[in-house]
Formats: sequence, C-alpha cells, structure tokens
Amino acid sequence: MYFNHEEIMRIQDIEIVGTSVSGFATAIALPQFKICFDCGVSTPNVQRCDTVLITHGHIDHFGALPAHAHTREMVSGGVPTYIAPAPLVK
Repeated sequence: MYFNHEEIMRIQDIEIVGTSVSGFATAIALPQFKICFDCGVSTPNVQRCDTVLITHGHIDHFGALPAHAHTREMVSGGVPTYIAPAPLVK
C-alpha cells in the first residue's frame, strides 16, 4: 500500500493534512504550526513539521520516526522535537 496520498481539510483558517489507514499508517499535520500528530508515514508535510506528537504506541503511529529524523537531517530541517506518552519514552 502506498500512503503518500494526503487528504486536506480546513477548519476555519487551520489547514489539516494527513493520511490514516488503520493498522498501516497514520500521520496528521498542521502545516502552519509545523506540528503533526503521529508519524506512521513520513510524507512531505510531516517532514516539514518541527514537532511530532505521538498519541500512542502502535507502530502505525510512530514507525516512520527514523525516516522523519533522517530526512530532516539531510535537508537541514533542524532538530525535531518528539513528544510521547511517558510509558513510551523508555
């Protein structure tokens, strides 16, 4: 399955871009804030996010973190911040 297709939604002035296929990959970005929720796939909009908020520990929600970090390093995107529930930080 290919998950680089992102849906776009607007709520007032906030653009929400992402993809979610249960059990495979979830990544939802708010490009204007450079924040995304989950990183199950590292799409271009997710790669531009400085902060990634992990909602829970299923692999389809955080499996692309290495790709996210690597891509940002390659393009001098800066060091990202990853925030996850305390039990996942270990």
